[in-house]
Amino acid sequence: MNFNQKNMESIRFLILAAQRGGERILQDLTKSIGITPAQSEVLHILDRFEPLSLKELGSLLICESGSPSRLVNTMVNDGLVARKENEKDRRYVTLHLTQLGKEKVSQMKNMEEKMYDIMLTTFDSNKLSALHDALINVFKDHPSAEVLKKRNLI
Repeated sequence: MNFNQKNMESIRFLILAAQRGGERILQDLTKSIGITPAQSEVLHILDRFEPLSLKELGSLLICESGSPSRLVNTMVNDGLVARKENEKDRRYVTLHLTQLGKEKVSQMKNMEEKMYDIMLTTFDSNKLSALHDALINVFKDHPSAEVLKKRNLI
């Protein structure tokens, strides 16, 4: 196959269509438990890696570029995340899940399982496996893959 701009355009829109379709499913599922997709990512990361500083959290997020301070402030105000000052250096603050945040994580994991079940019943698993391997192969050395590597997703 002679690869050209038309093929690149096709790839671009196929990835965009897949991302938007998955995002719609995720929005519906997270909305049902009272959080946003971005909040679900923060909860997921804190569940796996807490305690984290704001900067450390930001380095693991895909949903947010730059500092996630507004997102975290909203989550603190909603009682999902707590800030804890370091006893030796009050300038250093770490983020932790609250009890409500932990409850949302549990609900979120159930929602994610439903979303992945929908995806697995919609698409052929052999083709999904080939797509997964191809995407890793294409993006593994790209700077955007660093976050995925930090999260042990590739």
